[in-house]
Amino acid sequence: MNPSQWPRTPVGVLREYLKAHEPEEEAQRSLWIKTLTEDSRKSVQALAPWLQKRWMQEAKERSRVMSMISFDRNFGRLVAGVDEVGRGPLAGPIVAAAVLFAHDEELDCFLPGINDSKKLSHSTRQALVPQIKEKALAWSIAWHSNEDIDKLGLAYCNQHIFLKALQEMPQPPDFVLSDGWPIQGCPYPNQGVIQGDGQSYAIACASILAKEFRDEWMRAMDVRYPGYGFTSHVGYGAQSHIEAIERLGPCPIHRRSFLKRILEQMQERERVESLLQEEPAVANKS
Repeated sequence: MNPSQWPRTPVGVLREYLKAHEPEEEAQRSLWIKTLTEDSRKSVQALAPWLQKRWMQEAKERSRVMSMISFDRNFGRLVAGVDEVGRGPLAGPIVAAAVLFAHDEELDCFLPGINDSKKLSHSTRQALVPQIKEKALAWSIAWHSNEDIDKLGLAYCNQHIFLKALQEMPQPPDFVLSDGWPIQGCPYPNQGVIQGDGQSYAIACASILAKEFRDEWMRAMDVRYPGYGFTSHVGYGAQSHIEAIERLGPCPIHRRSFLKRILEQMQERERVESLLQEEPAVANKS
């Protein structure tokens, strides 16, 4: 739509157009603002500061994401990020994702909104997942079940899950960035990045894939094992989850090694209740 048409365009239609389009050159931006401010309708004039604020926010977001991409580019051309989710829950697997980008051109892998998955809403993460998979040169997801965690221990699973994700990725990286600490036994050059999902573009993308995969799996388990509220807390130790375990007992996806204290308290409570039920019978015999 040409700015010359804007004076005859309803304000609602114009606002939607401005949301969906962005001028490529500064001269065009100036023309847009000039056309809006000179419109006879105050509702259209008000779109000028709104649009300028929007452009500033978009520029700030673009700069933030580009700094994450620049961070990764310092480590080579084919840089993979790996991250995990699900260390602390009482139920469900620990999941890791690996995402590999080719940094041939600065904007090849750019996606607005990429950030630490914990800072994004479910709907935002859900929308980003297919975009990340499309932009990435390669990606993979690996997991260890609750049974693995109980048998092998969380420390082992937490390290091994990164290796599994890298092994299952079809394209080998030049360099691997891992969230937090270096990966023991990593077959590629590797560096741990403290709070990496806020610094590294590839790690942030991996955190989004891992979290969405695990959360979706836990939502499916909410259907299979109703009553625990897996959709809301995705297996973490919320009070409602602990109360559900006390009421229903553990289900097949619970980590028994994480429930020791809760199960001991349940057994002690059952023992006390059993003793209290026996007291009247003992009293009658006397």
